[in-house]
Amino acid sequence: MASAKDRVSIILTLGYVDQEINTSPHGALPGECRDPDAGDEIDHAGAIQSATAPWELVIVDRMWPRRWGRVAEVFGKDNENVRYIPPKPSEILDLGYRAVSTMRNAGAIMATGNLFAFVDDFCKLEGATVDMMWLFLQEENLLLTPVIFPSMADKDEVFGGHNGGVYACTRDHFIRLCGFDEHFDGAYGEEDTEFENRLDQLLYRYGAVIDGPKQRVHRPGAVFPRTRHHNGVFEQDTTPPWEMEGGDDEQQRTLKTYLRCNRALFMRVYDEMIRQGERIQANKPFEPGSPELDSLRFAPCVEGCGICNRPDREQQIESYVRFAPDQRIVQNMNVTLEKHSDRSGSFDPWGEPEFGYVGLANREEQ
Repeated sequence: MASAKDRVSIILTLGYVDQEINTSPHGALPGECRDPDAGDEIDHAGAIQSATAPWELVIVDRMWPRRWGRVAEVFGKDNENVRYIPPKPSEILDLGYRAVSTMRNAGAIMATGNLFAFVDDFCKLEGATVDMMWLFLQEENLLLTPVIFPSMADKDEVFGGHNGGVYACTRDHFIRLCGFDEHFDGAYGEEDTEFENRLDQLLYRYGAVIDGPKQRVHRPGAVFPRTRHHNGVFEQDTTPPWEMEGGDDEQQRTLKTYLRCNRALFMRVYDEMIRQGERIQANKPFEPGSPELDSLRFAPCVEGCGICNRPDREQQIESYVRFAPDQRIVQNMNVTLEKHSDRSGSFDPWGEPEFGYVGLANREEQ
């Protein structure tokens, strides 16, 4: 079996909140990308090119391939360190939901390095930070998690949510954790907290059997630049994320019915299991009537919360069974190392038979 390369794999997810298209002349494809002055994510990502440590960038874009022109402009279309791909197949994505766990897992499948850094779309990860992560791993055997902070020039900017994080782990950690839990797809939030809590438990309880770093540290090392993009930094009220434009009444009912409360899933179902060391691996399918779903069924709602659809709680519970998580994440990571380790540029790997995503209903278990 092929082995991972000694480098940092930076996995950037774009566009899991609908992106606005403007008519700015900037970029290789006018009209396809936002003005960089408004906070273009690709320009932010370009900062990693100053790193001296070995690196690769895997960009998973829900708008694929529309931003390839900008990627090629910033990094060069023949840059062998850059891969630009769509998310792997997901019924949740097809219905119009957010699916950040699916997208992060897609990036991990196509990554070939031995150190992963999952970067949210409006974080600016500097090359010096990549070097620092690599140095901590190579010389100290420590896992460095960069801490996000607003740029000093815009220190009054509000930031947070899924736009403000960098989540680091080794390839071995990710494999043992079985990735980000795709049960969190369908809404937004908490999937990163749940992942990092499982990582901490993995290091705490199983550190003796893990090759590589057994402890992680936090240092300032990434910036949340000022942006006027309506994707996490809201300068005005926006519509709730599940009220999507277009579609007939049945589609609208479907979107609203299956919107999930991720906080209830994390706090009521997973948090205690993680703290007791009973949950390390993610993406295990829920069975109808399972204790986990019963716990979620009776999870209390926060008064005034505009996210959870209490009247549709039973349909929401059923959706955790209907939309089963991907069971081929680790298997397909190995496929990449065997057959696709030299791929670069813009391409769609998911239609290739070795990845096994043709016919989602027939996905095999890992």
